Amino acid sequence: MLFGEEAVHPGEANVRAILLLKEANEKIPKWRGEAIRDLIQPQNMNCLEALPVWKVVRAAALADEHHDNSFRRLKVLRKRLRIFGLASFIITIFYVGLAQYADLMPKIAQVRRDLVSSEFWL
Repeated sequence: MLFGEEAVHPGEANVRAILLLKEANEKIPKWRGEAIRDLIQPQNMNCLEALPVWKVVRAAALADEHHDNSFRRLKVLRKRLRIFGLASFIITIFYVGLAQYADLMPKIAQVRRDLVSSEFWL
């Protein structure tokens, strides 16, 4: 949100402040959410109209910094890789376990015997 946007669209800062408060309460934990709430949370609901635009801009910057944090992105990546690794392991075990019942193992063993006994290796 730019400072001039409030002049073009009156009330835009108040709408953005309400959205930022909701996001700070639901999604942004710890000190960053507390800082956003301290900046833009009104003492009473009538006070929201007197909210300076610079406070809304600063609160939006804090919220954006939360989502741009590289350590947070690494944490999400590690979680996704753990889930992917676990899913791959389970699928591999499941496939190997079912291979015996689907008669895949005798076929693999037969092909191996054919390769070993063939004259190709001589």
